[in-house]
Amino acid sequence: MKSVVVCGGSKGLGLATVKNLLAKEFKVICISRSKGSISEDIFANENFSLILCDLSNAEQRATLALDLANIENIWGIVNNASGPATGPVESASRAEYLKALDTHLFASDELVKAILPQLKRNGGGRIVSIISVTARIPLENMSVSNTLRGAMLNWTKTLSKEVARFNITVNN
Repeated sequence: MKSVVVCGGSKGLGLATVKNLLAKEFKVICISRSKGSISEDIFANENFSLILCDLSNAEQRATLALDLANIENIWGIVNNASGPATGPVESASRAEYLKALDTHLFASDELVKAILPQLKRNGGGRIVSIISVTARIPLENMSVSNTLRGAMLNWTKTLSKEVARFNITVNN
């Protein structure tokens, strides 16, 4: 059975993705800071597992990457995390930009690198990054998010060109 890693899978789009994948009989490895809104029937599903990890924490991500590298049959990953706070460029701090990059770009990069050897060995897989329309059409008062989404868009497009020959599709 194919396994899919879903980052930020305890609420919102991530949780909807978890439910959809379970309904399609995938094994789901949910990555989240907390139990969030995950229902007891999801926890009771033998194809569901939860790994607690704060994606903004480099040490926790490193441990997670090692764990994922050792899980059999990973077929895909959904890169997803909650967005940064809103605000104009003049109030955005370096710390806000760095946290957003850690939580999204660096986390996605590190986790994909952890599972990529397995996807190649298995003859293919799927990588999906949940971003936002602000990657292409920046909105006012969303400086950190707009910047982050543009970076994620280009990272994902670059990755898609590098791994297509291995039957790995990459999408935003």
